[in-house]
Amino acid sequence: MAEMPYLARGVMPVETPSSVLVSSSKYLNNPRLRDWLSMILLRRNGPDLPPPAEMYEFLPILEELRDHDAIEAMFTEERRINPELDAWFDEGFCSTYAIEDFAQYAPGTLGGIFYRWITEGNYEIQIVPWREPASQLEFYNLRSGQTHDFEHILCGGGFNFMGELVPYWYRLTNVFKFIRNPELAAELLKEAQDDVERQWRVYSARAGMPGRGETPHIAPAEKPDEKLAAPPAGGSK
Repeated sequence: MAEMPYLARGVMPVETPSSVLVSSSKYLNNPRLRDWLSMILLRRNGPDLPPPAEMYEFLPILEELRDHDAIEAMFTEERRINPELDAWFDEGFCSTYAIEDFAQYAPGTLGGIFYRWITEGNYEIQIVPWREPASQLEFYNLRSGQTHDFEHILCGGGFNFMGELVPYWYRLTNVFKFIRNPELAAELLKEAQDDVERQWRVYSARAGMPGRGETPHIAPAEKPDEKLAAPPAGGSK
């Protein structure tokens, strides 16, 4: 053991009778996912393939690998022991705002900051076609998307490539505070985890690393998109 290199300690080779590449992970066994990971981890950054295009290819692969029946069962069980989450689903609140709806809010308010960022950056609010959620996971993903831009402001992250790290770091810590089943929480964070790793890959070789501080606690039921006239405490200006 004394001659074993420090970084190699604890490695336990596992043999298999298979004649082909095989893993106990459904993710490692998927050739499309392996090809996608190889591409984004080894490619150079360039304008011909912007970061959102990477996710456009990745998300259908993830959906194909997900056990939707198991996720729905975990959501149902979580709602049985988590009354706050159950009430959030029962209410079924969805935002219906458009960009012009934010012009009424004063500068410095949550709505005013959002309006300035959206119009100056020529962004779209609805980046995927609208459809009525047909499952608990689809509703969760819908509301996650609708509140994501507000998380940029409330957490202090700009609407830019570097700023994407801030709300995703926040989600990596926040979801486990409100979802009691860690397996369910991990399922809900798969997109966030991948995006953090991809963004960090781009910036880890550059000077000026972003600091990691305490992240705010924002419960799903708080609806930041209903507090548009208030200033964001401790967030972007």
